[in-house]
Amino acid sequence: MSEQILKELVPAIANKVRDSVRDTVRDSLRAQLPVAFRESFETGLLPAFEAGAQAMFQQLQGAFVHGMQGVMQEGLRVQSINAATKEQLEQEVRNFYILFAR
Repeated sequence: MSEQILKELVPAIANKVRDSVRDTVRDSLRAQLPVAFRESFETGLLPAFEAGAQAMFQQLQGAFVHGMQGVMQEGLRVQSINAATKEQLEQEVRNFYILFAR
């Protein structure tokens, strides 16, 4: 009879222990998982994203400044050419006026 009782009790006790361990692990993970996720996000993902975004905007600013310097230099070059052309045209108009004013 004691052997029969053991055969019935061992599976029942094993099921109770399994259920208890499962519930304990589940409850523990439920409490710790959000905290671990938040800590991981704050210490890993967020700083890495911030550093990447900062580097990207620094590169963008550098490219913009470089491009604007090129545009300004080109503008000054064109302005110089236009000033020289204006002087030439004014001289041509004066010469033309002198030629036909006589």
